[in-house]
Amino acid sequence: MIEPTVLPAMLGALAGLVVGFVVGIVFFAGLRLTIDRLPAARHPGALMLVSLLARMTLAVMALVALSRWGGWAGLLAGAAGLLAARTLLVRRARAEVDAERQKARR
Repeated sequence: MIEPTVLPAMLGALAGLVVGFVVGIVFFAGLRLTIDRLPAARHPGALMLVSLLARMTLAVMALVALSRWGGWAGLLAGAAGLLAARTLLVRRARAEVDAERQKARR
């Protein structure tokens, strides 16, 4: 049986993992979108700066909210979710690059 004090920590950690994953998807998808738009941008430095500030604001706000709501467990789970999203998107991007290289070789 689960102790009554353990359940809130588990829920905080689960919520942190989910929120961190969603924030990570938005953060790194936004980075990819920014990088894709750089060649056509009139002011690439401004685009990068605004994108960075927007993405960092979102990530910091989410992690602060998780730390207040879920304590250390929520914060660490949120960070883990963010890193899991990064890993997923990096693998996906590498697969796309590898597919493009295979097409170019043919």
